[in-house]
Amino acid sequence: MKGSSLGEPNTIAIVSFIGFVAVRLLGARRGLIAGAALGGLVSSTAVTLSFANRTKESPALAPTAAGAIAIAWIVMLARVGVLVAVVDAALLPRLALPLGAMTAAALLGLLLVFRRDGASDGPAEVKNPFELGSAIKVTLVFALVLLASKAAITYFGDRGLYLASALGGTTDVDAVTVSTAKLARDGLDPLVAVTSIAIAIAVNTIVKTGLAAGVGGAQLGRRTALVGLLVIAAGAISVVATALA
Repeated sequence: MKGSSLGEPNTIAIVSFIGFVAVRLLGARRGLIAGAALGGLVSSTAVTLSFANRTKESPALAPTAAGAIAIAWIVMLARVGVLVAVVDAALLPRLALPLGAMTAAALLGLLLVFRRDGASDGPAEVKNPFELGSAIKVTLVFALVLLASKAAITYFGDRGLYLASALGGTTDVDAVTVSTAKLARDGLDPLVAVTSIAIAIAVNTIVKTGLAAGVGGAQLGRRTALVGLLVIAAGAISVVATALA
């Protein structure tokens, strides 16, 4: 059954709210891994910036911060899977290989870069996604991405959608994921949808890597870049494999 577009931003907000409640209930100081994972449920970008700022103040925290960032990214990838399952469960099997490959790559990156140095602070404070400002932002971003995606397909075909996904991925993976899954539910070629979501994840990963390097310094930047390169390479290879399957 096709749902209303107004329900799609709520899907994003509900998933974010689960993470928000978990942070509030468990606290942001329950350990590095728990803090980064819970923060990733709400915003992997917020986690990236939080640990980048801490590394700027204490460069020795770079291995710890890189691990925390990788954990948040892994949770973000799982979040993408949840959103797709909610909006268009039929698309999830086609997305499984790229999403699984990128998750495995992020896990490998985590093992390579992480070293705990006693830091236990959780991620930055996160906002309730059902607050008026947050809700309006989610709705506007989703509406803009969906409008841009539909216009891109109409005027430029699949390549236009890929461009729209890349642009949307610079700020938000959730909106691209949900809007693309909705288009797939309405008839978009599943392979095009999978490629679009993978592009958004890749671009978003590049942006967050840049933030980590620009704010946190060279040590954090190198470690985060390694994780990012692994994720992007795994995504590219797996999307090609999916297309050839």
